Amino acid sequence: MRPALLAGLAYGLIIFALGFVLGTARDLLLAPLFGRDAVVLVEGPVILIAAWVLAWWLIRSIGVPARLPARLVMGVVGLAPVLVGEAFVAVFGFGRSLSMHLGAYATTRGVLELLPQIAFGLLPVVHLFRERMIR
Repeated sequence: MRPALLAGLAYGLIIFALGFVLGTARDLLLAPLFGRDAVVLVEGPVILIAAWVLAWWLIRSIGVPARLPARLVMGVVGLAPVLVGEAFVAVFGFGRSLSMHLGAYATTRGVLELLPQIAFGLLPVVHLFRERMIR
């Protein structure tokens, strides 16, 4: 399970960093021009493409076993720093309460932001099924 934990941690931290950079560009540069919802709809697939490639690379380079429990661990451990980091930025960067941040997930915009994060957490498992299909 150690490779899955290590890969998951790297997966989450790298994607959080990418999301932080893209989110900053989204809010400061693109949202005023195109609207925040439109930009979020574009940002999600961009991050998912990067996550797909990163998950594949980490699975190969760290040697995450081709077993469902290992891939689930990688995805859940990867999702944790993304969600915690996002909450941290919302509370300490934007001055929102934690309940405000969590309540935002009940909005349309919140769902548009949460669905790609759930997909992100499942990508290591999707890679497993893809690997099994091509064998």
